[in-house]
Amino acid sequence: MKKEALPFGAVALQGSSLFSFSLEDLRACAKTDLELANELIERLIQVALVKERREREFLTLSPYERYCSLRDQAPEILENVTQADIVLYLGVTPVALSRMKGRAMRSKN
Repeated sequence: MKKEALPFGAVALQGSSLFSFSLEDLRACAKTDLELANELIERLIQVALVKERREREFLTLSPYERYCSLRDQAPEILENVTQADIVLYLGVTPVALSRMKGRAMRSKN
């Protein structure tokens, strides 16, 4: 939207199909296609809800509680994403993540 390069990138962990189109083209199509416009609104709402939950968790939960939330709500992430990325996502050190995993395992027993 600002016509600037993004400060981050993405890596597909599984086979993916990507489509590329300009924001201007997307807006033009949404103006004439009510179904597309409604789908975009729903997707934007979902993105906003995820971002709000993540921000709320960073403000109100401890790192361990954030780890447990991730484990409970999206266990596939812990199985498919590198430990380095999980550390960055949770905002902890590798040592802290290791300790949280151990604590979680002990609390299951």
